[in-house]
Amino acid sequence: MQRWQPRLQPTGSIWLLAYKRGKPGYVDQRELIAIGPEMGLVDNKNCSVSTEISGLHFVIRKKDRPTAKS
Repeated sequence: MQRWQPRLQPTGSIWLLAYKRGKPGYVDQRELIAIGPEMGLVDNKNCSVSTEISGLHFVIRKKDRPTAKS
């Protein structure tokens, strides 16, 4: 987390690509979603990228985003 977090803008996001169920290298997406809050992120979308890959979209929760300075 320390590597990517400084580069993530408060309103930015990260797409995590993972193999679909039944494919070699599959990781249960529920496990990935459960880890998100530990990293300060929450999933808010998923999509099919190909017949083998799914995408999970993670963002910083609005309540955890720094406030803009006036």
